Amino acid sequence: MSNSKTFSLKTNKRGFTLIELSIVLIIIGLLIVAVNSGTSLIRNAKLRSITNEAKQYQVAVNSFFMKFDKYPGDFGQALGSGANASVAGNGNNQIEWRVTDASTSNSVNEGSNAWLQLIDAGVLKEDIRTNMNVPEMMVTAITSANPIKHYPASAESSTGWIFNSVDDSSVITNYVQIVKSFNPNFSTDSDAPTIGSGSNGGSLNTSDSYSIDNKNDDGKRTSGDIRDNTDSSSCGTVATPSDYDLTIDTADVCSLAFKVTIN
Repeated sequence: MSNSKTFSLKTNKRGFTLIELSIVLIIIGLLIVAVNSGTSLIRNAKLRSITNEAKQYQVAVNSFFMKFDKYPGDFGQALGSGANASVAGNGNNQIEWRVTDASTSNSVNEGSNAWLQLIDAGVLKEDIRTNMNVPEMMVTAITSANPIKHYPASAESSTGWIFNSVDDSSVITNYVQIVKSFNPNFSTDSDAPTIGSGSNGGSLNTSDSYSIDNKNDDGKRTSGDIRDNTDSSSCGTVATPSDYDLTIDTADVCSLAFKVTIN
């Protein structure tokens, strides 16, 4: 007679405890917070960079004005020499997009000339001009303008800085303005660049624009030393155009201008 023994294997299947699940959820939550915080920090750093760039150019204009008692681009004497040197403006204390020099009958794009005069006066570094197509910047036949090639680039992707002036109830104010590609519109004297919204000039969304304006000025779109300067009302609310429309903060519809007029 044979004895047979049956062996049974027991497996212990053990699930996660509530404490373990809680720890996992907490870790996931912390990771999500860290990612969102990191994104927010990066964005805030970029907005600070934009503000610092504007302040740098405001200081540069101030230094130029103290030296020559005129605004860059508008100063009525040529500075520097060579094909990439600045030329004379018309000296009316307005950085106009295009004027005709009465003495030479030549057209002058004072907005572009401002960068060249700041460089030739030693106020800004020469390397800003390195990648600029200066002859193309200064002619009146150009149909579109782009950062680096025609004006200094900004910390914000695909944007750059131009000089512009605004006539508000016969009060002329000069600005340095952050824009994307736009139509420079050089056709007649005193034309301003055509800056609309989105790809036609808008460089920041409404939330970021409000953040910069509110932290450094009055938080209003159409007043103060920082303002939106587009030919479109899409950056503001329909009911209150002076307010930034914070319900549409995904599209780049605002073009912030920072005052450089010396009072």
